[in-house]
Amino acid sequence: MPAEKRSSQPRIVRTYEFPTKPEKQTLGQYLYNSQDGKIMGRTSKGWAQLLFFYACFYTVLAALFAICMQGLLVTLNHQYPKWQLDESRIGTNPGVSYRPQPEDAESVNSIQYVAANKSDVAVWVNMINDFLAPYEDHTLLPGGGKNQVICDFNTPPTAGNVCAFDVKNLGPCSAAAGYSYNRSAPCIFIKINRIYGWQPEFYEDVDDLPTDMPDDLVSHIRSLPAPDRRQVWVTCKELTNSDEDQLGPIEYLPSQGFPAYYYPYMNIEGYLSPLVAVHLARPKPKTTISIECRAWAKNIIYRGGSRDRAGSVQLFLLLSQALVEDERSISGTVSVAEAVAPSSVPTRNGSVTPRTAVPLPLDVCFICADGALGECLTVGGTGRCLRSVCNASKKAAFQKRKVCQIG
Repeated sequence: MPAEKRSSQPRIVRTYEFPTKPEKQTLGQYLYNSQDGKIMGRTSKGWAQLLFFYACFYTVLAALFAICMQGLLVTLNHQYPKWQLDESRIGTNPGVSYRPQPEDAESVNSIQYVAANKSDVAVWVNMINDFLAPYEDHTLLPGGGKNQVICDFNTPPTAGNVCAFDVKNLGPCSAAAGYSYNRSAPCIFIKINRIYGWQPEFYEDVDDLPTDMPDDLVSHIRSLPAPDRRQVWVTCKELTNSDEDQLGPIEYLPSQGFPAYYYPYMNIEGYLSPLVAVHLARPKPKTTISIECRAWAKNIIYRGGSRDRAGSVQLFLLLSQALVEDERSISGTVSVAEAVAPSSVPTRNGSVTPRTAVPLPLDVCFICADGALGECLTVGGTGRCLRSVCNASKKAAFQKRKVCQIG
């Protein structure tokens, strides 16, 4: 019986077919197949469903993004930051920076050029011109600089106005003097970075000055009246470990600090950061000089070193000066034989470029010495005193004795 039942059951026959390659379609058949009405492999209904799905998906996605952005923008203000001073990532210790800064990454924090090379000098002068352009042309400022006013320690700016900064009366550090780069006496412009709402704490008590403050700055502060002491002071010094003074005398223009009436910074249109032009009158040529410029205020934390520097900036200066053959007599006059450029000039990458002899201006080749008559140059029977370095008292002495013609 069981055998009969098994024999009566139908047999299942499985057949196997080898896969065949699909029929090749031409481009026209792929774009539109007239047999099944498909367009690029999909029917019209399939395309409609697909487009409807993605339209809904991206609409919802765009709506969620817009809601998130609107929620973020509600918390922001274009006039002032939400997080300020100690609550912000910037903090309350402003950084110190300088101009001009080199454009190539290999020369970071270094100023090096050949004073006799006009094109080399022009590179640095143009960088300073670009930086000072908003200071000289107020039309480049938002609002055209119409809210800039002249301030002093007794006349701070009124609400909505900012203090102007004049860069035309900086003496040897003015554009008219070429910032003294062609005289091997370059000017460096120091500024402190802006922090919204930051108010410096000044050293107003002459009996409470830091012990590490330079003596010349201490004497300068004590010589000023009480209102004029409200400044963030700036000092620059040589960091090179050498007994020789390679940096030479330093002059700060228009003053040695950033006056109080420029602070606090409140993001008002037309505001320009105050500057201190540091004139290096006689740096030693052909020597790499390490320079540190520091800002002085009670709430500016100073930290030196190559890492984690704060409240200061470090830069390197390397000048290649013109060669001069001169002969100084006992009377102090100078007999000029010839002023020529070096026969070979080192470039920034260390290579040497040959140079032909080029006559140079006398103010490039000579620097005033301590002796009064020693600063008189005799050329072709006509004497003149160097305007860029000689002080007013020495000029008056020359005029009185009619030794030099001041020009």
